[in-house]
Amino acid sequence: MDKLDQLQEHLNLGGSIKTFTPTVKITVHSKIDNEDFESPIDSVSSGLDKANFSLDSNIQSVQLNLFDSLMGRVEEVVGRMIPINPISHWEKLDLAVERGYILSTKEVQTLLGTKPSGTTWTRGAFIFTRTGKIGNQAGWKISRL
Repeated sequence: MDKLDQLQEHLNLGGSIKTFTPTVKITVHSKIDNEDFESPIDSVSSGLDKANFSLDSNIQSVQLNLFDSLMGRVEEVVGRMIPINPISHWEKLDLAVERGYILSTKEVQTLLGTKPSGTTWTRGAFIFTRTGKIGNQAGWKISRL
């Protein structure tokens, strides 16, 4: 039950199940003349150690979540800064023609932003001819007009 409470607190702080690390409770016992004895000082010290460990864990968890969030933003900003080549998809299709690649419907859709249809399909200076399957998708042989 304690671990579920810790998980709930972690999620409330913005964490995810993937980054959750439960804290472990440790009790320190001292042996004096073969009898178990826990002094009040050891008990307080142990309690402080547990509290510090729990706090450190929560801080690390928050820091990791903040870092992940920050990295996502950095990737987004960098993606906007890199100039986009408006004809890169045509260059990639030229390469596919030269090397004889057969692309799946999903790959064609990723390159062109639209799904090919029918048995032959023309887009720009390229003809896509349906040839067999790649997994559960149609395979498309590409040639130039």
